[in-house]
Amino acid sequence: MDKRAPDNRSIGVFDSGMGGLTAVRRLHALMPKENIIYFGDTSRVPYGTRGRDTIVKYARQDVAFLRQFDLKAIVIACNTATSAAIGPLRAAFPDIPVIGIEPALKPAVAHHRRVLVLATPLTLREEKFVALMHQCAGCAGCAEAILAGKAPVTACAPAGAEGAAKIAAIMGMEAPSGEKMVAHVLCNGGCNAVDKAVYEGLQDCNAAMRVAGGPKACAFGCMGLGSCVKACAFDAIHIVDGVAKVDTDKCVACGKCVSTCPKKIIDLIPVSKKVHVNCVNKDKGPAVMKVCSNGCIGCRMCEKTCKFDAIHVVDGVAKIDYDKCKNCKMCTKACPKGCIEPVPTAEEVKKFKEMQAKQAAAAKAKAEAAKAAETAAPASEDK
Repeated sequence: MDKRAPDNRSIGVFDSGMGGLTAVRRLHALMPKENIIYFGDTSRVPYGTRGRDTIVKYARQDVAFLRQFDLKAIVIACNTATSAAIGPLRAAFPDIPVIGIEPALKPAVAHHRRVLVLATPLTLREEKFVALMHQCAGCAGCAEAILAGKAPVTACAPAGAEGAAKIAAIMGMEAPSGEKMVAHVLCNGGCNAVDKAVYEGLQDCNAAMRVAGGPKACAFGCMGLGSCVKACAFDAIHIVDGVAKVDTDKCVACGKCVSTCPKKIIDLIPVSKKVHVNCVNKDKGPAVMKVCSNGCIGCRMCEKTCKFDAIHVVDGVAKIDYDKCKNCKMCTKACPKGCIEPVPTAEEVKKFKEMQAKQAAAAKAKAEAAKAAETAAPASEDK
């Protein structure tokens, strides 16, 4: 049993302003019986725009002021002061624990593969943040680019539109608006695509590309080796039946899979658009059919069916104009190869063909009636 007397001394907390009161509130919640003395250096706020030596000087003065009270610990409730001065403070005051806020970042990095950090320029330049950037290079680099004005506030995909708006507000900028984008794989070959060879090398698309362009006979399609899966930090893309598929609920449009794919068959599209041509093979129809049973053969049936001028065959393959597409899905039913998503059921195709037959019959009857009327008109005039 621990019979030591309780340490009733206070805990000193300081910040360059009053923002550190949030830390005080949290400390009170965790340790309601502790007495906390807070010092906000409001006369010299902000610290972030000053040089490192100046911040170290101010921080030492802050601690010296707090030390006039009987303290058992010092807490730095300031990102900038923690980054620049925690080492010098611990060296200058070895008899008292000096606690910075960096432990709060450590569990974030440990439990999340992407961490967004909003900080002052000095904090981003300091060794502590650089070390964090090496552990979480994606978003750390993104934050640095946003701060430097080299990337838009929307560059942080995980933040989403709401997060981008908050970042913009903090930085005094206007966040551009727009519909959420998601990644989409423009291929549905997979197990339906012909293999030209058995590949037993490194299970990586970029590595396989160096071996005769990959194992698939189709030079345009997904190889299914999962480089995009490895690149995705959000578990939003997986290999299903030999081809990459995106989970749009998880996708944040970070673009990692887009830049990783050596075939360049992954694109970012508006999430509201549900109809997609899952093929980019530009070869002629007979050549396409030799390498994939699901490939686009450029027959133009989709183009002829669309009432909104939203799909056209370009360079031998159908392409959708998403600005015009109404998600009517008529082109999906007209496609004889099933390469337009969502692939219709057999019943849907049957009803579509029946509808086409009725329309053709009606058009034929109308044309015959018009022709009969033209033939009858001269006879009436002769009388």
